[in-house]
Amino acid sequence: PATPAPASVPFLEMPELRSPFIRTAALAMGSLRLGIGFMTFHLAFVLKRSGQPLWVFGLVLAAGAVGGFSGSIAAPALRRRAGEDRIIKIGLVLPVAVAAVAALRFHVLSAMAVAASIGVAGAIARHGFDSLVQRQAPDVDCGRAFARFETQFQLAWVLGALIAVLARPSGWLGMLVLAAALAYAAAAYTWQIRALGRVTAAGGQSGLIGGLLESAQVCLLAGSRRQAIVMAAAAAEVASDLRSGEQEPADLQELRHLRDVVVKNAAQPPESRAERALVLARRVVADVYPPS
Repeated sequence: PATPAPASVPFLEMPELRSPFIRTAALAMGSLRLGIGFMTFHLAFVLKRSGQPLWVFGLVLAAGAVGGFSGSIAAPALRRRAGEDRIIKIGLVLPVAVAAVAALRFHVLSAMAVAASIGVAGAIARHGFDSLVQRQAPDVDCGRAFARFETQFQLAWVLGALIAVLARPSGWLGMLVLAAALAYAAAAYTWQIRALGRVTAAGGQSGLIGGLLESAQVCLLAGSRRQAIVMAAAAAEVASDLRSGEQEPADLQELRHLRDVVVKNAAQPPESRAERALVLARRVVADVYPPS
């Protein structure tokens, strides 16, 4: 018989999607999609005003499609070498240099290069964002969550296209605006991620990680052992996320396994399993932030 898909955990779904790391990454992805919408319509108007034949439009579209395909192929290998936040930053930074060069000397080849670079950027950044959501929000209905995010990203794309339609800047000016906007988005995303890391690190046991660990302990004492395991895993995930790019500790892998088991099983786990989850979570946190 077919194994039924695990149900989401309603009392954890929305808090997980409202994680500051996920919200920051969603804002960065929205900025990138806005840039893609702006670039698409900007190039269309510029090429039309310059009297380019229809096949030139096809070349630019093909360059963007090839870039997106290449990014989809490269993203899994990149994910194995870097954390999700770095992948998103690469997606934001990659088109900046190409668009800046296109602003200095705008022609058909530079337009194709911008289309290809932003195609690659969009594909790898989306892969990093999806991976981040799946790892930091394991209890959500992924299909519903991704559909919600995709709706927001599509609205950002439409907004970018609308700006290009209303403003209709010259070719070089549009590329300069695109480069400046994505550079600002990359700088803001980097600053926000670092700020979240500092807040989490400085908070210690009274901060976000400590609050999750304390909630897990309260759930365990109240007999809610499933919630205790999930809360402990969330605390360890947040702590480990601040050391992206390094090898994950074995304790975190075991903790993820415990969490996956209880999420798939509606029955309350043994108390010893919940206590083990708390021990593992505290070790992961202490490994990332040793007690002073």
